[in-house]
Amino acid sequence: MNNSVREDLFNALNDLLEKEFEDFKWWLKGINHNGKPNIPTAHLENTNQRDVVDLLIQHYGEDALEVCIRVLQKSNKNEVARKLEETLQKGTEETQPQQLLLQGSCPQLQPVTAVCFPTSVVQPITDAEAHQLPASSNAEAHQLPASSNAGAHQLPVLSRK
Repeated sequence: MNNSVREDLFNALNDLLEKEFEDFKWWLKGINHNGKPNIPTAHLENTNQRDVVDLLIQHYGEDALEVCIRVLQKSNKNEVARKLEETLQKGTEETQPQQLLLQGSCPQLQPVTAVCFPTSVVQPITDAEAHQLPASSNAEAHQLPASSNAGAHQLPVLSRK
């Protein structure tokens, strides 16, 4: 979870007056989010905005913004909820190209785990062609410099004859 989400949650909760913040925590105790158990009441007692932000992130992870928006709406803090919704939508729009790439919806790219290569670089070969390759060329993996992709799996480079 990035720091901007943490900041956005903190700013939203910081916009609430003390009574509004107490109401927020009361609504948060009873929120139903995809059947997930709520944050225990004892964890919300004597907490400030920073503590609640941390609890939201720990308990709901990527859904923390969405949960916060729903609780703000239930507690009639619609303006604060609207600002947070705009932040959520902006964040979603920024990650869409990356998600499309990982979902394989770029026809000119062929996904290899989380990395995509143009199809002109990676050309599939048949099993028969693979058996015709000399054993040494099939067994040797060309290594990338360690600085370019530390920890990456090494893939054998096969070429058509």
